[in-house]
Amino acid sequence: MTPPPIPQQPMADLQGREAAAQGADLVSTTLSGYVPGSPRQVAPDLALVADLAAAIDVPVVAGGRIATPAQAAAALAVGAASVVVGSAITAPTAPTRLFTRGAPRLTGRHAGRRP
Repeated sequence: MTPPPIPQQPMADLQGREAAAQGADLVSTTLSGYVPGSPRQVAPDLALVADLAAAIDVPVVAGGRIATPAQAAAALAVGAASVVVGSAITAPTAPTRLFTRGAPRLTGRHAGRRP
């Protein structure tokens, strides 16, 4: 009988643990999803934040794709010591794109009217 496979830890999780073990004052998740070996996501990597917060003794700073107050609150709820909100503030076109893509399209007699 073959033993079950050993689950692989994501590279970012291993790097965060190694940074803490080497004496880092904090660990940030900002680059998760932007570098090779990390999962591409459209939302913050809250699983990584939670895993690191539970595993290391230094503060975990959540960052990367945090665009709403609810996402920031969720990061804090899973163990982040603080949250970095970057593009949502420094590049206002990024959140604007989210709203324009997600907003319902007005058609018919309401198209072009202002409330």
